[in-house]
Amino acid sequence: MHFEEPSLALEAGYKAVNGRNYGEIKYDLTGKEGVKLSGATYDLKINNQRTPLEPLDDLDDGSDFRVCYALFSDVGGTEQSIKPMFTYICTPDTTTGSISRIAFYGNLTMTSSTTYTMPSNVHQRGQASPVGFYGDVGLYFGEELSEYRYGFTMNGNGLWNSFYRGTTALMFDEDKRKVNFKAHIPQSQLLLLKLSDTLRISNQFYNINSLETNYLSGVTKLDLTLVGNSQLEQFNTDSRNLENESTTDSVYATYLDATSGEIANVLILPNTTVAVSMVGSVIGSSGDLVETFA
Repeated sequence: MHFEEPSLALEAGYKAVNGRNYGEIKYDLTGKEGVKLSGATYDLKINNQRTPLEPLDDLDDGSDFRVCYALFSDVGGTEQSIKPMFTYICTPDTTTGSISRIAFYGNLTMTSSTTYTMPSNVHQRGQASPVGFYGDVGLYFGEELSEYRYGFTMNGNGLWNSFYRGTTALMFDEDKRKVNFKAHIPQSQLLLLKLSDTLRISNQFYNINSLETNYLSGVTKLDLTLVGNSQLEQFNTDSRNLENESTTDSVYATYLDATSGEIANVLILPNTTVAVSMVGSVIGSSGDLVETFA
């Protein structure tokens, strides 16, 4: 899963340091016996640019300045035409009680301001800037560091973990099988079937790929995918208890909220259990959690 090839200086610098493009994710899948699974490559390319943002440092004491900007030039400083690059827009961080002031020199005078907007690769609700210990959604497939706080982890909030893991689990699980059936299905039931339905046949669950009915003979050909003896976990809606067993540290948990359908997060205090209604399991957390069904 990846974006357009690097063309900007920060993209090239990131690739030189990390050996991969910013925001991409690659997996080689192995089976239960440790042998690589055979088959074609699943390649998802988004025709957009995805570039890291450049954080400014406070030259006075070297601390995080909490100001980021986007650089649209190559390593030689030449302006580049790129594919569309979507970004979140945030404002200066006000949670610390002081706002980072930026200034510009012009005609031997300095103009400063505390009212400005900045780009961001991370969305986080309830904060002026995406600088907290967790994020709602990151605009990358994998998991990157916070450009606003070097030491903060983003707790698995990439696009794959948030939106694609259920689908890829269905496609690449070696226990899943494509099967074909023929059946006489009453028209009253046939009219109610949707491709999003899950069929239960002999206590096993099947996802529907396609249906083809011969109305003269009444025979329906079903192209199905066997998903196991229970429905796929990442698509189930459950109430779960999230227990933080730590006696000292609070834990942030990121999950897909079953009511709103949005990526959400919750703060769990030490020695505390919180009940959450979610789709699938926890996407990521800042510490260890015990996850049980409510």
